[in-house]
Amino acid sequence: MERKICRDVVCTSHRDEEGFLRDLCELLLYLLLPPGDFHNKSMRYFLREVLAYGVLLPLINQLSDPDYINQFVIWMIRDSSCNYEAFMNILKLTDKPAELEAVKGKVLEELQYLRSLDTAGDDINVIKNQINSLLFVKKVCETRIQRLQSGKMTWSCWPPLAKTYSTHWGGSQPSVKRLG
Repeated sequence: MERKICRDVVCTSHRDEEGFLRDLCELLLYLLLPPGDFHNKSMRYFLREVLAYGVLLPLINQLSDPDYINQFVIWMIRDSSCNYEAFMNILKLTDKPAELEAVKGKVLEELQYLRSLDTAGDDINVIKNQINSLLFVKKVCETRIQRLQSGKMTWSCWPPLAKTYSTHWGGSQPSVKRLG
């Protein structure tokens, strides 16, 4: 069954997808039903159509729906919490300036929003703390971007022993300094 099927055709043609699902259900019924029940054509066809059109096709449509995929990703992200220390470690260990620029951009947007709030009331201290935290994250991003762009490579596989290695051209030995 598998060798004669082109997955590209099955994925792009609704009619071929339905035929493939019918064949798949036929195979499942052959494996799961007792021989006497499988040879009963009316029961086999009925079960095949119920499985193909009532179970598998709606399931495939649901799982391939972009909105469902986005909602599932959001649900997975909500279940896993990223604490402050983990987030800061990610920022300090990343080797991709584009990621750091994206985080910095989001931080700047959030700073602009917090600064635009009406600060009358008891929330002023909370807002100031949020602004200070965001300024610290911005500083970490800028520092990391500068280090990456200056050509220094950070040995970051073991953060307690993180060292910056910068190679000086002209035959001299690499210098080592501890990050703090």
